Amino acid sequence: PKLGPPMTDEPLYQEILEPRATGGDVLTIEKVLILRNTPLFRAVREEHLVFVAQHAEPVELAQDAVLFELGDLGNSMFVVATGRLRIYSGDVTFAEIGSREVVGEMAAVDPEPRSASVAAMESSLLLRISHQNLQLLMDHDPDVARGIIKVLCARLRTTGPRASVTMHAVK
Repeated sequence: PKLGPPMTDEPLYQEILEPRATGGDVLTIEKVLILRNTPLFRAVREEHLVFVAQHAEPVELAQDAVLFELGDLGNSMFVVATGRLRIYSGDVTFAEIGSREVVGEMAAVDPEPRSASVAAMESSLLLRISHQNLQLLMDHDPDVARGIIKVLCARLRTTGPRASVTMHAVK
């Protein structure tokens, strides 16, 4: 039988989902739970999710630390495990994202310079997924490609008009 959506509001489940706050390693099972509860990876088959979790690198950011700058070369995406990030260019904020959201997905799909800067609004733990591992996953599981397309479309819908105005203002 197919299980329903996870009961993420239950306290025990929340405790399991929250990676340890200490600077230690994040267990593969913790990574799997984080990824499973990220819309991008929700439909991914278990064996593929475990592969991604095994290769995902934890990245810790202190408050106000910059993850990457507009124009930096990029070849990976990041899943926010805990914390909040600001996506911006100069003084213009395009979005604020939190737990179980992704950033950098465009560079993970098509390694090109970053289209915005990203900084931590609070202490944050991210999982880095490389271009190579994401490509392998997309080759074996089309649901991942569909998930990325959905994320990109949602971003374009919400930030496209503001980004367009900002780009014209810069010229």
